[in-house]
Amino acid sequence: MKSILLFDLETHGHHSSYIYYLAEYWREHSITGTLHIVVSPEFLVEHRRVAQNERVSENSKIQFTPIKRFEAESLPPRNNAILSLKRALQEWRLLNQYADQLEADHCVLLYLDRTHFPIILRRALPCPFSSIYFRPTFHYSRFISQQPSWTYQIQSWRERFQILFGSKHPMAHTLFCLDSFAVEQINNLIDKPYAVYLPDPVPVERAPNEKVAALHNHLQIDPNRSVGLLFGAIDERKGIYEILEALSSLSEDSLKKLCFLIVGKLGNTDKQVVLTRIKQLESSRPLQIILKDTFISEEEVPRYFQLSDFVLAAYKQHVGMSGILVRAAAAGKPIICSDYGLMGEITRQFKLGLLVDSKSPQEIAKAIKMYLAYPLEKLCDREKMHTFARANSTEKFAKTIFSTIYN
Repeated sequence: MKSILLFDLETHGHHSSYIYYLAEYWREHSITGTLHIVVSPEFLVEHRRVAQNERVSENSKIQFTPIKRFEAESLPPRNNAILSLKRALQEWRLLNQYADQLEADHCVLLYLDRTHFPIILRRALPCPFSSIYFRPTFHYSRFISQQPSWTYQIQSWRERFQILFGSKHPMAHTLFCLDSFAVEQINNLIDKPYAVYLPDPVPVERAPNEKVAALHNHLQIDPNRSVGLLFGAIDERKGIYEILEALSSLSEDSLKKLCFLIVGKLGNTDKQVVLTRIKQLESSRPLQIILKDTFISEEEVPRYFQLSDFVLAAYKQHVGMSGILVRAAAAGKPIICSDYGLMGEITRQFKLGLLVDSKSPQEIAKAIKMYLAYPLEKLCDREKMHTFARANSTEKFAKTIFSTIYN
């Protein structure tokens, strides 16, 4: 195979990391052929570290190709269902155009979830393609005891339709899926080995102890307090309001034992309200609370997890996987996780920590009190945490994709 094309026009969240891991693996293993990475023009600005990494750029067989500025500006916003479908069709036309221009032998869509429509319509592509499916939910009824709602049942049938008809595209090769529980059901649905489990990649190397200690000192964390960590894009979806309410309900004795660390960019919609509530909490209760409202580089991220004592992942009705689970497990830190969906099931199976109804501040407060009162070994299984983290290494992520394509 001479030419592989990675296609992803998103710039936020995990997208830059995925591209970086794949490019690094390609370089380190000297894979035959050329790796073309088609991105938006903004990607080269916002993620210069990835696009201009000297260890990547020194290899002429890895080439970043931004789409043209006017092409990016002509893409419709995803303000509603109709515009989202139009954008999917336009992005597919761009994929087709650049696959032809770069003479790709295989394309990999790094984010399938918004691109089902043109695949179902069997829009043309000059070469086989594979894709990464992040958030299947059609099987979530297995994880919950109550009767599924009618809206969930409609969504489930819609997903089954997309999977079934998408697999019939003449150029469809492999559906990489971040949900291991969905893979078998997808393959049973279409009666062929189409879906392959894809680990959610997180670096599992530990940061040097001296750097963790230096960060602890820099943040001026009281050494007599346990550290709870909330990490990532901080907004209503992450359960920030329920968490702050849970903290406000804790006793003074519990709060004196706790430092709560909030690390990540605050969403613009929630920012002022969150800042106000944090100030109220700080001024009225004996809680140490530290806010780092900024982007954290990949190199720094493990330090925050290692200096914490427990991590919160109380997402509200979150669909799909979260790298927070893997990062916490890699650092050997237990988690307070929503009991909903895939994240809840993974936490349960690998004994990563405590499960809560993320809509309930009372349950979150109860879980925090348990971490303050009991040895961590009683609340999680460190051996299973380690196994889970290693199974989601960046090496296994990239190897799965390239070995499957080249098989």
